[in-house]
Amino acid sequence: MSSIAWLYIVTIVPCVFFGMPTSWWSTLGAWFQGLYLNGTQRAAERELKRLSVPFKAEKSFLPRGVGLAFDITHKQFFVAAAEGGHMHGAVLPLSALRGVESGEARDNGFYDYYVELKVDDAKHPLWRLLCGEDPALAQEIRQSLETLAPA
Repeated sequence: MSSIAWLYIVTIVPCVFFGMPTSWWSTLGAWFQGLYLNGTQRAAERELKRLSVPFKAEKSFLPRGVGLAFDITHKQFFVAAAEGGHMHGAVLPLSALRGVESGEARDNGFYDYYVELKVDDAKHPLWRLLCGEDPALAQEIRQSLETLAPA
């Protein structure tokens, strides 16, 4: 193949690809985000099932990709977070919540909002729930925790 053909492939093709319409990229991004949220939700639900405790999620953030759900009737909550490539979770009484903090973390150039839970649990006293690039979600989670389980 001639050097002109390689020059064409290496420069023109990527320029056309990355110059595609913004709506196409937005749609593709939304599709990937939905895929991620569904995967996170399924992993958290599997972890809850694995724990095999009676729990009825009356308020849940699982469909939004955050491992937190409340069983208000039984005064308990389910919390799950990815750790070491696997989802880990626990069902704790609302009275076990000792503190809630929220903030923004930078990881490899990306910013994620998070909510950190301090709980009275010897096995896992700190849980960090990632909220992606959605500060409103982090605020909603924090508000729910402070309302349902005042420390």
